[in-house]
Amino acid sequence: MRRTLAVLALSASAVLVGACSTTTAGAQSLGAAGPQIGLKNLRFDPSKVKAKVKQSITFVWKEKVAHNIVFDSKGPKSKLQSKGTFIVSFDKPGTYKYKCSIHPGMKGEVAVA
Repeated sequence: MRRTLAVLALSASAVLVGACSTTTAGAQSLGAAGPQIGLKNLRFDPSKVKAKVKQSITFVWKEKVAHNIVFDSKGPKSKLQSKGTFIVSFDKPGTYKYKCSIHPGMKGEVAVA
């Protein structure tokens, strides 16, 4: 029983990490914990953050309104959701702009150095 639970836990962890780290080109496996961005009151808070290469950026839904995160230039994107988190990291320095595709006023950017 204990061995079965351990295998299930490891399998679930692999699926979760795989889903977050293979979003699209430019996104890499999860790195060290970095900035956290809240989605609340129809805005990103903060809307601009700085991160290091391969550092994780965590988006956290803090209201029950559905949002998604879509990065420009074929970057990573989340599913439409009203709770949970979305974690990305980037392997190259640059400025990565993002938005919620269903709420035009929700925009932000991640500066990666």
